[in-house]
Amino acid sequence: MVTARQSKIPWWVGTLILATVGITVWFGVFAQQSKGLSSQKRAKQLGLPVPVRTDIVAEREFERWIGATATTVPSETASIWVGLGLELGFRELRAVMEKVHVHEGQYVQSGEVLFELNQRIFTQRVKQREMAVAVARKEVGALESLRVGNIANEFELAAAELQVEAAVLSLEIAHRDLDSCLLRSPIDGFVDKVDVVDGEHFNTSRQVTRIHRLDPVHVKVDLPQERLQEVSDGMQAEVVLDSFPNETFAAEVVRMSARANTRTRVLPIVLGMENADRRVRAGLSGFARLRVEKTALTVPVSAVVRRGAEAVVFTVEDGKAHLKRVRLGPPADVGFYEVVDGLSAGDEVVIYGIEYLDDNDRVDTNWREWSGRE
Repeated sequence: MVTARQSKIPWWVGTLILATVGITVWFGVFAQQSKGLSSQKRAKQLGLPVPVRTDIVAEREFERWIGATATTVPSETASIWVGLGLELGFRELRAVMEKVHVHEGQYVQSGEVLFELNQRIFTQRVKQREMAVAVARKEVGALESLRVGNIANEFELAAAELQVEAAVLSLEIAHRDLDSCLLRSPIDGFVDKVDVVDGEHFNTSRQVTRIHRLDPVHVKVDLPQERLQEVSDGMQAEVVLDSFPNETFAAEVVRMSARANTRTRVLPIVLGMENADRRVRAGLSGFARLRVEKTALTVPVSAVVRRGAEAVVFTVEDGKAHLKRVRLGPPADVGFYEVVDGLSAGDEVVIYGIEYLDDNDRVDTNWREWSGRE
């Protein structure tokens, strides 16, 4: 009969096993606590300072662009009228268009004759007025001679002198009427639609065309009213027109409207753009960008938490996080907002670890240590 021998484990083997289990448990607990140092959620559960990373609020020099749709418009427009002199000079007469010298789209220079009225009747009128002036002056001379002999009195002489003044005024009007027979362009520019033909008669005032100056050409831009404070006269801009998609035109702000559109919430502004070759015409659509250069207080985008219409950040003071409401401007640069109110230069703000923060939480800002990067 074979009897099995009962084996006996040496005491030192059991001690080694117990020690191994104890060390494993201790390292497990330490690892969990160490993990809590770099996990915001775990740190709060363990009552430890929340590990965060921070940055300093500072002023920055930056450049940004404001974009808006654009439309080209003439920098100046002159209306050409015919018949104005007729109303002031002699209404009973009618003018006749002798010659139309221009057509729609033609480029003309200042002083160039655009239209020519028949001058015969106006020349006759000038001669009549010149004769009336001469007769009135002779009348004054005759009365002055009679006054010497006490035959004419001062009242008669004064009345005759008034007649001279009236005759001179009529002559001036007649000369103006004659000059107006040649309708000249007051500016350099392009002729708009021509509303008259050779041989047409006029007996009232009438606009016959308009002249549009396109050098420089103006660009009308609808600026969002929220960006008004960033725009001023003389600011540089870039314009890209649909008709010239591969070109960028340099421009600058020359005029700002006094009134915004309450319905669309835009403020019309006008850019001036050189157009020496006169390729750009009025009415072209496109896009304009205004370059804004400024120095302002900025905060990293990652520090901002949006809560409805409000924006908040966490600042760090004396090892604690403090919730602060801030008022922000538009993006200042890549990764930064402009700060309008709520922060000061030098403030330390949390940029990582915000998700689990509450006001007055203790924080650990030594991120290199808790992240293991030291």
